Amino acid sequence: MKNNNYLKLLAIVLLFASTTIAQNITIGSGTVISVGAGTSISTPGTITMDAGSTIDNNGIIQLSGDWINNGNAFPANDTGTVDFAGTAAQAVGGIADTKFKNLKVSNTSAAGVTQIIDTKVTGSLSVGVLYSINNSILTLETGDEVFNVTT
Repeated sequence: MKNNNYLKLLAIVLLFASTTIAQNITIGSGTVISVGAGTSISTPGTITMDAGSTIDNNGIIQLSGDWINNGNAFPANDTGTVDFAGTAAQAVGGIADTKFKNLKVSNTSAAGVTQIIDTKVTGSLSVGVLYSINNSILTLETGDEVFNVTT
């Protein structure tokens, strides 16, 4: 219960703050985090989404750790961007496929970002180094824009 109250408070802060910085972020089951337009979240750590959690992203989420999706990703009407901005290896993982509206990989390490699970991008994809393993599939919707592709 204490953790759930913390997440509700965090959600309220995110609605009114222009930038919020946190360490690791875990979003519990049944929790909805809203990132409003013009708002950004930045974490030097990992974002973990438990089953039944949701991020309503219309801003920017920047992380230097991993993206672990054990629940839901984003509602269909999201307009936001997730930016993998680490300086060491990062991963998109978890047990649930992940959908991003706009995905940016600005990771500066040679290891880049490793896609461990199926991932779908429904808006724009800006990629530095992105690896796919475990037969994971990267799906781009018709009309997506792709920038800075490195193979």
